[in-house]
Amino acid sequence: MYINEVIEQARAYNPNEYSRREMLAWCDEVSAMLSVEDRIIYRERTLPVAEDRSVLLPEGVRFENIVKVYMGAAEIPKVAYKTYDRRLTLPHWLHFHYKDGCYTDVVKVVYEEPYVPIRMPKYSGEIKVDRQAGTIVLNDCEFIPGDSLVIKTDDKVYENIHLMKTEYDPDNERAWILNVSDIPEPLDDKAEATVTRAITDKTVCGSPYDTMYIDYILAKIALFQKDMQTYSLYINRFDTKLSQYKQWLTSRMPHESTGMKNWW
Repeated sequence: MYINEVIEQARAYNPNEYSRREMLAWCDEVSAMLSVEDRIIYRERTLPVAEDRSVLLPEGVRFENIVKVYMGAAEIPKVAYKTYDRRLTLPHWLHFHYKDGCYTDVVKVVYEEPYVPIRMPKYSGEIKVDRQAGTIVLNDCEFIPGDSLVIKTDDKVYENIHLMKTEYDPDNERAWILNVSDIPEPLDDKAEATVTRAITDKTVCGSPYDTMYIDYILAKIALFQKDMQTYSLYINRFDTKLSQYKQWLTSRMPHESTGMKNWW
């Protein structure tokens, strides 16, 4: 289920004046809990060794996300390396092969995929449109390639504008150039507008457990309205579905003797 569908259904059950941003934050709480505590996804990357005997970790990966580090077939104990920023510094006693001014060795890092919160970037101000180049210029940018943009002017809303690339404006160091897929014809070449990211995120869990998101939102609303009877009803429903989801995950975990079971 899409997060937008969760919010729409929650509003249908209980029309309310809570903002969309607040409801997205509540959905984010559920997704973060499921991703960090229950549905942990492991990734593996092979990374080159830099001149300072370190490797650059993937975006968002921190020390606590690292599970194992290997060089060849040998595992490097976690007490032997450290991280700063996105760099993982390797111990001095490791032997590296050096050729043509750089290390030729690679390190394999196994890590827990970090949870990425629902992004809600927003820009308000002047936009400049270049239809021939297929670009939009903003004075600030929190958007990333892959985002679907929504542009709202005084009288119209333009949707499904897909961002392909961002770059600095060489003529204005404070501006960003956004390369987009299609620029709507009615959009003025220069206008005051609000640009947001279309929320396309999905729930972490699938059907039938995804309705726990709706229960959580309704429980939050009842809690803030101090309706404890309704809060107890929805939070108990949420806890029940969460428990059932955990049991479903457990039944599909790898088994020592049979490998994956009950997965298909």
